[in-house]
Amino acid sequence: MRANKLLFFFLFLSSGNILAQEIIKDSIPKLVDLSEVVVTATLTEQKSNTVPVPVTVITSEEIKAGGLVKLTDAIAELNGAAVTNYFGNGLQLRGLDPAYTLILIDNEPVIGRISGTFDLDRIAIDDVERIEILRGPASALYGSEALAGVVNIITKKPAQGFQTETNAGYGSNGTQTISESISNNKGKFSSKLYMNGFHTSGYDLDKATLYNSGSENTNGTVQAKISYLLNHKILLSLNSRYYRELIFNQDRFTTDRGLQDFNLYDNTEEFSVTPVLKLYCKNNASLSFTNHYTLYNYHSQVKYADGGEVYYNDIFRQQLYKPELIFDKKFKKNYQLTSGAGYSGENISTNRYAEDKFQYTIFLFAQAQATFFKKIIIIGGLRMDNSSVYGNHFSPKISAQYSPIEKIRFIASWGTGFKSPDFRQLYLNFNNGVVGYSVFGSEELSTELASLTQAGQIESILVNENELGKLKPETSNTFDFVIEIKPFKNIFLSVNAFRNDISDMIETKAVAQKKNGQYVYSYVNLNRVFTQGFQGDIKYDLNKIFNVSVGYQYLEAKDKQVVEDLNDGKIYAHDSQTLISYKVRPTQYGGLFNRSRHSGNIKFSYDNKRYKWNTSLRYIYRGRYGYTDKNGSGILDAPYEYVNDYGLLNFSITKFFTDNLSVQASINNLLGYTNPEYIPSISGRTFLITIHFNFNKQNKQ
Repeated sequence: MRANKLLFFFLFLSSGNILAQEIIKDSIPKLVDLSEVVVTATLTEQKSNTVPVPVTVITSEEIKAGGLVKLTDAIAELNGAAVTNYFGNGLQLRGLDPAYTLILIDNEPVIGRISGTFDLDRIAIDDVERIEILRGPASALYGSEALAGVVNIITKKPAQGFQTETNAGYGSNGTQTISESISNNKGKFSSKLYMNGFHTSGYDLDKATLYNSGSENTNGTVQAKISYLLNHKILLSLNSRYYRELIFNQDRFTTDRGLQDFNLYDNTEEFSVTPVLKLYCKNNASLSFTNHYTLYNYHSQVKYADGGEVYYNDIFRQQLYKPELIFDKKFKKNYQLTSGAGYSGENISTNRYAEDKFQYTIFLFAQAQATFFKKIIIIGGLRMDNSSVYGNHFSPKISAQYSPIEKIRFIASWGTGFKSPDFRQLYLNFNNGVVGYSVFGSEELSTELASLTQAGQIESILVNENELGKLKPETSNTFDFVIEIKPFKNIFLSVNAFRNDISDMIETKAVAQKKNGQYVYSYVNLNRVFTQGFQGDIKYDLNKIFNVSVGYQYLEAKDKQVVEDLNDGKIYAHDSQTLISYKVRPTQYGGLFNRSRHSGNIKFSYDNKRYKWNTSLRYIYRGRYGYTDKNGSGILDAPYEYVNDYGLLNFSITKFFTDNLSVQASINNLLGYTNPEYIPSISGRTFLITIHFNFNKQNKQ
């Protein structure tokens, strides 16, 4: 039955949505080896060793060898990153929440965040050429949300000639996955169609509850690319992506009817289309115009299980329109200028807000790169965003690289990042009719507070009215220093130290108390936070047969106001056994919740070319981290407020029967670790068997 459901969903996507636009940005003819190139750091294709910023690349070979299916799987094994489970699996980079990392597909932003989290499970990666992770602020190029970094998923270009690829897998929890890729690249014209279907029946770590730890999930993706080189100066291309996801779960809770069983349904749809015109001009110059549009639809319903009556209904529709013009010019061999301008307009339609909302940003940016004596590379950039909400904001950045000899590279960079207030923080208009509290966005607060006061519902105002008003963007200043050493041909060492200071973080705060004893909450610029630490990586490669890598990150993430209050003796905790309050010492402060001070990984891979098989073994470690305040101090300061450290061991082995046919077996969480109370997203030991078939007919020319 499950197989029939998956097959139906896959066919539905491949037939009904191929018509919903076809195709994307195959941005240039294949003139360079993209495996040695990154684009996220500078918006231009450059060799990774000439980019003076910390960039990590996960290649398609690593994705395939590890049996990775979703973006979550790849990010979870990345040194210095953590996957958080709050409204989906999100990326925590350098100790900052998922809301502060920009997610791109083929250089264009994806939307549809819930409470700041973009669910990484929405992106299948078996059609990915590489994933580029840019650490540190990138607002000088990308604007808002790129405060902690950028993740850019670069999908595969059409292969030379005609090629088809088929992947089919089956595994634990009724997991089924199937994908098909068809591409054709002849002369001036190239095209590619990729389709993916995925289904899992979910899992349950706590049999005492009706709600499953992992929901039943059926989703699929259709991506299409087409490009045409009109002549040696003009390239036309189009990229399109459609995604649909259906989630089902059950729950039991008390309403005015008493204890009831409910069915929970989530339906997500996402569509994007990006036409591109690129002109190759004389004297190493190019001009490209991109016109990106994306639509995100989310519909959530809670229905009574016995009769199907709707108990809760949530509708959220978001649209982003982003035209952009980019000019790139190389001066001789040592200088390069990249500049651009664009417009970003967002529209929200939802029953969470009183009415539809719209905001826009006009932006300009410029970046200059210079090389001196073949040893020094300097990049400086500046971006100006003019927002309809917060006015003008400037984001500068400068980076430098020095290579005294070929085997050593020093990188230093300073940059600023920012995150503009989101729609929820600006326009939320929510009154809880059962409990009696209210939450208003900053733009709604004044009107709604006056209305409640006039109705006689407000007991007292809890804040200085000067604290209220328009929200400012959250901003950061970041310093990076990197040392990369390659003492021998097959050994690579890297250490990256960083410091990130964030100001005007937007927090939820009680601004008034109602006469019913409940509160009115809103959003204000309050916290000042810093994150600092270092990341180290060691890699050893023996003739591309045996590889081992070790990664480690040390992280501190703290609230500056809390540090000051602790030093002044202002924070107290409550002992639940003795009922005595005591002063919290500064040394007891564990930093921000959900941040591990220590994390790392160890990875082994072996490629037996004689007998045509390879294997991969990866161990991912996450140190203990704070979960919640249990002693009334409001901060992390007691041993019983932590989630214990843990490790996940993942294994895969692949057998190649021919150049076109292979079978892979992979086991995630081989040691069977689970923590149902605090980490329900870890399902225990799971396996997946995948068959891969590839047919390629090369062009003779």
